[in-house]
Amino acid sequence: MAEAAKKWSTQVKIVQGPTDYHFCTPGETIHFKISVLPQNNCPGCITQTFFYVGEPGKPKKIFKLYEGVPGRNPGSRMQDIKYKVPAYNEYAMMLEFGWSQEMQYTWEDAMARFKKHGSKGVFFGKIKVIAPGSEESSHVSKMEKQIIGIEKSIIAKQKFVDGPFKAVFKETIHESESSSFGRDATSHGSKTYDYELDADKTKVNRNRTRWNHYHREEVEVKGKQVIWRLDSSTWGGFDVYIDVYYKGVSFHAEEISKTKKEILDLQNRIKQTRNKIKEAELEIEAARLEKIANEAAKASDSFFDAEVKFPPVVLSYSTGSANVQGAEIMWKVANYLKTLGIKSFNGLQTGAGEEWQVKFFSTLGHSNCKIFIPMLSPEYGKSKACRAELKMALQKRRTIIPLIVDESFSIKKHLVYEDENDTIFVQAKLNQNWIPTPEELEAKLPLQNNYEKHLKTLWNQVKKIIPIEEMVKN
Repeated sequence: MAEAAKKWSTQVKIVQGPTDYHFCTPGETIHFKISVLPQNNCPGCITQTFFYVGEPGKPKKIFKLYEGVPGRNPGSRMQDIKYKVPAYNEYAMMLEFGWSQEMQYTWEDAMARFKKHGSKGVFFGKIKVIAPGSEESSHVSKMEKQIIGIEKSIIAKQKFVDGPFKAVFKETIHESESSSFGRDATSHGSKTYDYELDADKTKVNRNRTRWNHYHREEVEVKGKQVIWRLDSSTWGGFDVYIDVYYKGVSFHAEEISKTKKEILDLQNRIKQTRNKIKEAELEIEAARLEKIANEAAKASDSFFDAEVKFPPVVLSYSTGSANVQGAEIMWKVANYLKTLGIKSFNGLQTGAGEEWQVKFFSTLGHSNCKIFIPMLSPEYGKSKACRAELKMALQKRRTIIPLIVDESFSIKKHLVYEDENDTIFVQAKLNQNWIPTPEELEAKLPLQNNYEKHLKTLWNQVKKIIPIEEMVKN
């Protein structure tokens, strides 16, 4: 039976690109070298593979990596990509980059689907962008130059340690010689080194030299040069092995030990400097996120697929809330969090073939879930499913940040369970973090009446639970 053909999914690798500690400035051109191997799991399917770069939660710059019908053996290809950082000087920003794939009839269809649903491929990383001339730019640039200088110093010192100044350094000269049949074999030659040789130790390695009948050997050391003449009456020839030793113990061992310590100290300095760069990165990211958080009213209300399997935030809502605006309000909140680098899940992101309640409660019950955001209204309280979600979140001790989307909502009136004990439990626990506050509700200001103010308040509460470090990592 013929062996089954090997199959694989699309493979995309960045061969060359910005380092983890690279900071860009607006207008700078970033170079990527990318290797692409199209899939052959479905050899007859029209496939579009592309690379994207852009701000989180905003439209991305797309670069085509592959489009076509791959067949059974599509072969790999290398792509050079140049991306120019937008000329944006208001505040530091982050750019995310990765690749994705679609299987649509046309490139236009693929791009339309990507725009609607986001990436289903691989997220590679982020690029830090700092406004030129800023204090952050100057500080980070200085630290990066320090690292480069230290690394050069380490390379120079390491060459010394790895060089011929080891306390005992040995090199074997191996020379294979052959003679014509019936004649003596002779090997002679010399080799010059950069440093003084140890005349006592440099000699023929008898254990590895194969002699037969009569032979003569002459090995002489003159300072930095080893000279040899070796004769044998062996028919067919022989191999020559000479062990060469440098002088080192007497005057370089102490210097080597000192240099090794200097290298270790320099490596620690690099580690400390990189930690400082990470701290600067967090400060830059925090400033960028604060700027975005202040633009809450601009958040989109469009659908997007779940970005990770078990995100830190779960959103709960009722479609009928606020004159059937429940889903629209929920997507506004979800997109706002996404723009800030915070992954979330809601019931509309349940995948094909999945039971939404099973998916929802498994996500809510997972240890990754830290925050539960119910969007409360009279309609929310009437929904048995919504009440069950809220009760489980409280039982799992998730941080609850209630968003009030209808000023007529009342805990005592609308959060009533069939079991009186459940009612007492939920009403007693759900008594903090309200957005808007009870006072703001009295002024008829539910969430959607002032997105800019209330979503900024939401952000201030979320970042107490999810640190900036985790958002940068995402």
